[in-house]
Amino acid sequence: MSDVVDYNFYEGAVDVTGLINGCSADAAYTTVNASADKNKGAAWDSGPNYNRWFKFTATTNYMKVQLNTGAPEGTCNILI
Repeated sequence: MSDVVDYNFYEGAVDVTGLINGCSADAAYTTVNASADKNKGAAWDSGPNYNRWFKFTATTNYMKVQLNTGAPEGTCNILI
């Protein structure tokens, strides 16, 4: 047990602003041991399941967010 709020919860979203124009390490984040939190996405047929939360502060009026998946990056199922 821990009283530290991490990115398993909306309130503990990981700030990835520092990754703008960069990237995280391969497979840096995981949904292993994650729990459902907040409402499911409108297009999801079940869930929410295994949510992780991220946030960033845009530094321009246009941002390109790229999620790479597959070895060695890992796997991903996301709706934005």
